[in-house]
Amino acid sequence: MTNRLNPAHAGVIVSEQHGWRAGLRVIDFAHNHGMPLTANDRQAMELYDDNRVDARVIDETGDAIDPAEWVGWLLDKTESWLQDTLAPEDHYFGWRDGDFRLMSKVESCDCIQCCPNLHCECPDCNTPCDAVCIAEMQS
Repeated sequence: MTNRLNPAHAGVIVSEQHGWRAGLRVIDFAHNHGMPLTANDRQAMELYDDNRVDARVIDETGDAIDPAEWVGWLLDKTESWLQDTLAPEDHYFGWRDGDFRLMSKVESCDCIQCCPNLHCECPDCNTPCDAVCIAEMQS
């Protein structure tokens, strides 16, 4: 069993400085914490990292998949795995200002007033409000 991260780990996990390869670093982070990868996952990541736009990964049904599409799907799967497996209580993983971060749900929006609905966007900054509304927490 993988242990959840400590809230003290909140902050930047992968910096925006990695550019279009940042997603690969997020997948590597999850894999280093126990997320399994298939041979096809590894092949897609390698082709994507090498910017092989002409290459394809053959999936289990025999379909040829673009490595960027595969990595995009794998990154979605990775974010879910991280949330379900490593995120401490009241924290979540997500992208913010180009960085992939572990964030406190309370601090997920810098605006003074946050939308009271869950899973929406703040009307002031369009940041996802995946947390309890800040206004509700203050009451």
